[in-house]
Amino acid sequence: SGRKSGTESITWATSAFERRSQNAVGKNNHSTILKKAIQSVRMPIVPSERFDWIDTAKAALIFLVVLGHFHYSFAPVPEKDIIYAFHVPAFLFITGFLLPKTFGQTGPRELTQKWLGPYIRAYGLFSSLALVIWWAGLSLKAGQIVSPRLGILGVLYGVGGQENFFQHQNQPLWYFPFLIVSLMGARGCAALPPAAGWGLAAALAAFAAVYDGPRLPWSLDVGGMGVLALFAGHRLRHNWGGLRCLFEPRPRAVTMLALGLTALAAISYLNGATNINGASFGQSGLLYALGMAAGFCTILALGMLVPAQRILSTIAAETLTIFALHFYFVRAAGSFVPRPESRLAQVIVMILLTVMVIAICLGLARLLQPLLDRVIFLRSRRAVRDI
Repeated sequence: SGRKSGTESITWATSAFERRSQNAVGKNNHSTILKKAIQSVRMPIVPSERFDWIDTAKAALIFLVVLGHFHYSFAPVPEKDIIYAFHVPAFLFITGFLLPKTFGQTGPRELTQKWLGPYIRAYGLFSSLALVIWWAGLSLKAGQIVSPRLGILGVLYGVGGQENFFQHQNQPLWYFPFLIVSLMGARGCAALPPAAGWGLAAALAAFAAVYDGPRLPWSLDVGGMGVLALFAGHRLRHNWGGLRCLFEPRPRAVTMLALGLTALAAISYLNGATNINGASFGQSGLLYALGMAAGFCTILALGMLVPAQRILSTIAAETLTIFALHFYFVRAAGSFVPRPESRLAQVIVMILLTVMVIAICLGLARLLQPLLDRVIFLRSRRAVRDI
């Protein structure tokens, strides 16, 4: 769910180096210049592997996230239970797939610098924005300056949803603490032999399913499901060479899509309403885990079937910002856009509003890019310009 995956970064570095080398050769017309350029590179150029299905999958998932939130502010979303059965865990599944195979050997410092740090800084930045908006709105409504203490406590506690202790004032931001905790747990699972790793991930998911106490800070109570999703994606990456045949050629992807959707619909019907944000896993934690797996299969097959167009790649690259900002526009649309009487018209309007909200967030992401690069990714202005 970041701005550039590891494979994308390798692809960028390789292509940028090749462009610089080709320009040098063209100007000087000496092959020795290319040889010297190659020798000057500190890191070896490794062949990149681009997973185009991920762009399509991430774009589809963020569409479902935004659409799903209209259920609470505009009108009932058809098959909302199916969407909520897998859409957020599927983001973690993709994140796990993009983690390097050596993730289990990552030390604490590298783990913090490369993975935890950017998400912690993103949470701090977007939470600060959410606090300012919440505090200003509350003060205007009260006609006086009110204390932001409860909002600050909510950010520090890091959970969102109904009936939560210190509820986060911008509920989608709960995803950042959830992802951070899940990454830490997945690192522990990846350090073990595969069977033991699966066992630990299953045990953490089981704890999330059976825990019935007060919400724990930073989604520690539901993080086990995130660990399971991340570890599943990570193990798929390890075995991708042997398993991708299930989704290739195209007829197999169509079959897997049909099977995944059928299983997802059946499990959602049996398990009932779920919401990982609110620590609600339906009738059974096991059914929820199976629904996640069916959702992973569905979104992977969809990604393999639908070619990654430029617009999908653009949306996929900005899912972090869309996730953090869309809630404001969903609420605004729910408050000001008239709701049609016809059920079909409601669905059409919600789809159009979802597209509009994503487009607005893409524009804001472009405006915020210099700030995000420097604050979240710690890139200097010169480094950003070089990219």
